[in-house]
Amino acid sequence: MNVNTTYRFIGLILLCMAAQSYSASLYLPLHQQPHIEAKIERLFVAANMAINKRPIPVKQLQLAVQKTKLSEPRLAAELERYLQRYTKDLSFTAVSAQIANTSGVRQPLANGRGQTSDSAYAVSAQGYYAASDNVYVNAGFMSYDKGSDDKQSFAEGSYLSFGPDTFQVDIGFRPHSFGPFSDGQMILSTNASSVPSVTFSNVLPLDFLGLSYEVFYGQMSHSDKILNEDRSGFESGYPKLFAVHLNISPLEGFSLGFNRLMQYGGGNNDESLKGIFGAFFNAAKNDNIGASGRDFGNQLSSLTSSYTFAGEQAVAVYMEYAGEDTSAASKAHLGNTSLMMGVYLPEVSPFFDLRYEYAQWQGWWYINANYGDGLTQNGAILGHWGASRIGVGKLITASIHSLKFVAISDSSHELQGYFRKLDNTSFYASESLTSGYEFSLEYGFHFYGTRLGAQWMTGRDVNNQKYTMLTGLVRW
Repeated sequence: MNVNTTYRFIGLILLCMAAQSYSASLYLPLHQQPHIEAKIERLFVAANMAINKRPIPVKQLQLAVQKTKLSEPRLAAELERYLQRYTKDLSFTAVSAQIANTSGVRQPLANGRGQTSDSAYAVSAQGYYAASDNVYVNAGFMSYDKGSDDKQSFAEGSYLSFGPDTFQVDIGFRPHSFGPFSDGQMILSTNASSVPSVTFSNVLPLDFLGLSYEVFYGQMSHSDKILNEDRSGFESGYPKLFAVHLNISPLEGFSLGFNRLMQYGGGNNDESLKGIFGAFFNAAKNDNIGASGRDFGNQLSSLTSSYTFAGEQAVAVYMEYAGEDTSAASKAHLGNTSLMMGVYLPEVSPFFDLRYEYAQWQGWWYINANYGDGLTQNGAILGHWGASRIGVGKLITASIHSLKFVAISDSSHELQGYFRKLDNTSFYASESLTSGYEFSLEYGFHFYGTRLGAQWMTGRDVNNQKYTMLTGLVRW
């Protein structure tokens, strides 16, 4: 593609954006309100709208509700009532509190933003103020303890949103989750707390190919293990993140996505725009070059696809092929690959749905010679939760099976369950690992405008040690 053609292509996209520019949008909760999120997932399949990244904008749920009022009147009406909390100038959108009785070895909770299985309490809240149709001030926090050691508190979900829905800007602790999977993502997930970032994205797909995009720049937590420019030792600093998500939906119910994540900078390392673009467009020359030169940083890429088929036998099928750096300095081949597949059956019966997801990856994921703390935020891995179960900084090949069901007796009572199994092989001959597993059940019901519930979780880690967690829950 020559320069003039490129400019015409960019101009066409900008013209499409200008032609359908509307107000900004709020976002739906992400791994914070499972009873609501399960119903949202079901509705999106009924609307034949494929999900390829999260959090989901409120405007997309409003569109899905309108599309399903005839085919799914009960579910659409319930979520339309839920959306009323997003129609005010000032409102809380999510509140959660839990108290737990725990025993056994400490394990990171899947998609728990760093929370662990020995956490005795956790509280979180989200809300917003609408200064205008194009400016939202989002306020949020999360706090939990980590056994008897310490506690974590951070401004999760606190950020400023402004601009039209074709070019919305979010500044602050906004979550990012790249990919179609519900239980774990390889590139970015909520396994760790959100990175402070500046994000540019469109809320609704453009008419042109159903194009969606998201670009963000963020600063990771402090590290004392950043390899310096001349490879003579380690320095302290804050590594940076640069990420790009592109997605097209040329047909209803089908989406094809591309994700790219770059970890770079910190200490005395290059953080220039020239360095970023050089490594982004020529990773083989600037990254993964080993002893022949200085890597610019650490890169991850993936291709995703998602298909939804609405109707009496509704189903969603999705997959991802990802790589950590390039293979043998090749421009075309991904190194240390990962393969993920999933299937979601939202209507096994009118009140029961089932989801199965599989993930496997080769060694070197989330670790890098340039960054001794790996791809972590406040000690938790930014990608798939299964890597945290193995341990930060370990060179291990893994495969994960995840099975989830949701049973709803009526609009007030719900039972959710997970079974997760982790198989892995260590690269270290002295380390012998077993298969890990986890089983959990959560029951909830409505009580005077709030949701009360309890969760029981038990499991065995890869070192053959057990853990148990019994939790009481209050959500709104």
